[in-house]
Amino acid sequence: MPHPNDLTAITDEETIVESDLSAGDVRSMALEGVAVIGLRGVVIRMLGFAGNIALARLLAPKDFGILAFGQVFVTFASFMADAGLVAGLMSRREPPDDRDLSSALGFQLLVTTVVAALGAVIAIPFGQIAEVTAVMLAALPFGVLRTPTTLLFERGLQYSQLAYAEVAEVVAYVTWSVATVLLGAGVWGVATGVVVRSAVGSALLLRRSPVRHLRPRLEWSRVRGLLGFGARIQATGLVGLVRDQGLNLATAAIAGLPVLGFWGLVQRIMLMPLTFFEGLWRVSFPAIARLSRGGTDPAQDIERALSMGTIATGAIVVALGASAPASVPVVFGSRWAGAADAVPPCCLALLISGPIAAPGVGYLYAHGRAGRVLVATTLYSIAWVGVALLLLALTSLGAASLGWGWLAASIVDALLIGSALAAVGVRVIRSTAVPVLAAALTGGAGLAFALSAPATIWTALAAAAGSSAIYASVLLALVPRSVRQAIWAGKRALRGLRRS
Repeated sequence: MPHPNDLTAITDEETIVESDLSAGDVRSMALEGVAVIGLRGVVIRMLGFAGNIALARLLAPKDFGILAFGQVFVTFASFMADAGLVAGLMSRREPPDDRDLSSALGFQLLVTTVVAALGAVIAIPFGQIAEVTAVMLAALPFGVLRTPTTLLFERGLQYSQLAYAEVAEVVAYVTWSVATVLLGAGVWGVATGVVVRSAVGSALLLRRSPVRHLRPRLEWSRVRGLLGFGARIQATGLVGLVRDQGLNLATAAIAGLPVLGFWGLVQRIMLMPLTFFEGLWRVSFPAIARLSRGGTDPAQDIERALSMGTIATGAIVVALGASAPASVPVVFGSRWAGAADAVPPCCLALLISGPIAAPGVGYLYAHGRAGRVLVATTLYSIAWVGVALLLLALTSLGAASLGWGWLAASIVDALLIGSALAAVGVRVIRSTAVPVLAAALTGGAGLAFALSAPATIWTALAAAAGSSAIYASVLLALVPRSVRQAIWAGKRALRGLRRS
């Protein structure tokens, strides 16, 4: 396997050469990338949780409201500034040259600088909320400085450098924010911490960048060719943003803020299995693109990813979903019992669509079919919102209505993305059916036990352990080869993680 520093090199003024990787190298590096991104997600969430506890003791709820308001604008502005340029360059067969990278960097710097400047000007007459938002927006130009480096590392499947910088910037953010708030800066300490986080992350990546002396330029002809593909990817992300915010607003309007609060807790609980998928979603696009550029048909690799991903997802969601009626009130308090009913359908939703969507979306993006992903995401969102709001209005299910809406949407998503994979020879049903059915049945049995027993920690442990043991036994009896492959892949990923 090539050394990380051999990923890319500028050999003259124009050309960037990517290291040759065999199909075996790509598979090994993809497994390592999934492990690295997964560990990075766990560490970042732990750091963020600790930081939020400290800041919650130092700041008033009003301050958190101001920061949440500002973060909405930062997220949206960052999303729009990306313009899908990175995805466009990621999917291209030929490596980007330094003018491609300079043009993408110049475009994003222009957009983010204009947004930050407008934010500063507009904030002047509107008081503290707008002023804090303007400070947070100042982080955007620092963040895009890493765009060329991030692109090249992702094309080369070198995720350890990215994970290191992303963890380090969160450490910098938490340290700066807590220290400055302790010194009396109040909400301004956290707002400036957003800028520090962005600057630290970019500085660390630029130190290891193979294109350290890249100068931004405005070359519209280079950018224009990437915007069409990028626009479809951005539209997909926009649909997701509108869906999530629309669901929150509609839930509050129809069922009230307590139900929205229950759903907020469910979303935090589901971050545990979603951390596993974060690595799969992020790595699948560049990995499949790299295999395809090397002339390898990725169908068999996608089938293995489907099988192993479904088995691993089942191992996570069976225990989580089965124990929810007992674990949620025990861990979070009896007043949060209303959130427990939403966890099982959310787990089933993730089991059905997650393992298919992760490699499926990566395949479609790698082959320039972003429009198919946009259609699938739109129909997925319509199904989720439609079913959830109908159940909220007509039943007393509460937060569980959104979980059942997610389940309905996941079936739509699995059918649409799965059919796209089946059209190129991927045996989707054969790869996923047994783990899905085994997880649904064993998780359902554990759930029935948890519902029939008192909500205690022992009930939660018994439901989780018992259903997990039965799930593992069923898989070992029916698909032992797939289980061995999943275990082997996990060991390879951990070995790669230790090397990183």
